[in-house]
Amino acid sequence: MTVVRITENKKKNCLEICVQGHAEYANEGKDIVCAGISVLVQAIFNGITEVLHHKLSFEIKEGYFYFAVPDKIKKEDKSVGVLLETLILNLQDMEKSYSDYMKVLIEEVQI
Repeated sequence: MTVVRITENKKKNCLEICVQGHAEYANEGKDIVCAGISVLVQAIFNGITEVLHHKLSFEIKEGYFYFAVPDKIKKEDKSVGVLLETLILNLQDMEKSYSDYMKVLIEEVQI
């Protein structure tokens, strides 16, 4: 199962995205759930870093993708918040159809 952990503050501002595990919907190379999650997360990350030119801390390895978005960036560039909201909505929609293979967890931190 793929678990997507989204950490946000009290204002519902996304601070961190952490994607872990493999969906195991199908064999490697044919897993549309893993592929869908990967495309969504990578597209939003690329939008923030390559299109909007913001530097984010991140870590990528087999079955794991993490990135953090400082609140300062979201305050300076409202497009970042729009992209993150788009990511969350799409992941939650995907979860409705593939809940046996993925889980989206939103955790609030006191910041």
